[in-house]
Amino acid sequence: MERDPENGEILYELIGGVSPAVASGTYRGATFEFRARWDNWDFVLTSSTAYPACVLEGLCAYDLDRIQRSEKPYPSGLIEAFKDAFVRKGGYGAPNSWAASYMPADQIRRLVRELIAEYEGRRTSGCS
Repeated sequence: MERDPENGEILYELIGGVSPAVASGTYRGATFEFRARWDNWDFVLTSSTAYPACVLEGLCAYDLDRIQRSEKPYPSGLIEAFKDAFVRKGGYGAPNSWAASYMPADQIRRLVRELIAEYEGRRTSGCS
C-alpha cells in the first residue's frame, strides 16, 4: 500500500492512466473504493467490517429498491451497510467519453483526498 503524500492517514493501492482507473485502501480504519469508468466515477467509504467497500462499490450501479422487490433480493445487512456508507458519484471528461477510464493517478489522489475531506466534514458536523 502507498501512503498519500498530502494526507498520511490515507493508504491505498492505485491504478491510474489505464482502464479502469481505480484506487482501494483504508482511512482511519475504514475501507474505500474509487472506480472510474467511461465518463464517471464512484466512491464508497465504509467502516463496516462485514461488508467492506470492495463489496459495496459494486452496488453503485444498481437500482437497489427494484432489486429488493425482486425474487432475489440482496441480504438486508448488505443493503443497510450500503445505506450507512459514504457514497459519492461524479462525472469526468466529456459526456460519453472514455476519459474517466484513463484518469491519471495524480487526479485520482486529488479526488480521493477531496472526498475524504467531505466525509470528515459531514461526520464532524453531525450531518448525514
